[in-house]
Amino acid sequence: MSYSYTAAALFQHVWQALKTAPHVENARLEARMLLEHTLGETAIVFFDDTTRVGSANSQGVLDHLARRLAGKPLAYIVGHRHFWKHRFNVNEHTLIPRADSEILIEKALHAFPRPYDKLRVLDLGTGTGCLLLSFLNERPNARGLGVDISLGALTIAEQNAKNLELNNKTQFIQSDWFQRVRINYDVIFCNPPYIGLSEKEHMAPETLAHEPEHALFAANDGLAVYSLLAEKLHHHLKPQGKAFIELNALQHEAIRDIFAAANKYRLTTHKDLGGNWRLLIVSLQ
Repeated sequence: MSYSYTAAALFQHVWQALKTAPHVENARLEARMLLEHTLGETAIVFFDDTTRVGSANSQGVLDHLARRLAGKPLAYIVGHRHFWKHRFNVNEHTLIPRADSEILIEKALHAFPRPYDKLRVLDLGTGTGCLLLSFLNERPNARGLGVDISLGALTIAEQNAKNLELNNKTQFIQSDWFQRVRINYDVIFCNPPYIGLSEKEHMAPETLAHEPEHALFAANDGLAVYSLLAEKLHHHLKPQGKAFIELNALQHEAIRDIFAAANKYRLTTHKDLGGNWRLLIVSLQ
């Protein structure tokens, strides 16, 4: 059955439906985003009781609403998520960028404050490319390499580079972490998979059902990639370089111990705005 709504009635219907979903934190915002995605950002006045939305468009909105109520993350429905200063395309081969990760950009810009330095930047497990591209956009003479094991993620990262007009200063390659990395870098970003397999049962169902497992989970209770980074990182950092690595807040002490045991690094840790340990900065001794 098809329906035709006024703009205001359709917005109210979607908003009220989303308010009943326990996994939706901001029903009003999500309702607006679902309508904008289907109808176009300037195609509708959400409080207009006279403008009618055609049945096909109304059904499109209702179909997206059904997917959201079933637990599909909003970013995968609308195809993008905002991060730092820009909108990044996402798909189910990529993690959805989180605002908590913006501290990596903030601290990297602080550590390399001269805007026109010629920096080489590496992003390990680049996903959408949001870390690499956000930094490169702030440092016009920097050049970057993003690596990921997933070809689907690399396709999205390349799209995002093109959308931000950064494709002339970026390269994306398929690589299992450092496998195809050949040179040293001033700046290295990494948001590794850091959830232990035993934690699956405690995770949000919509995350488990939709976000890529290879980007979420790691062996050794989530510490495996940190061990790899501690083993390999010194081969790829320039003498004055720094690596910015997202932390599993629940295991930040164990992660520091892994890097300290390598006896090659200086380490500093930082909390995010929520007060959780979020960032490890690594430089050479």
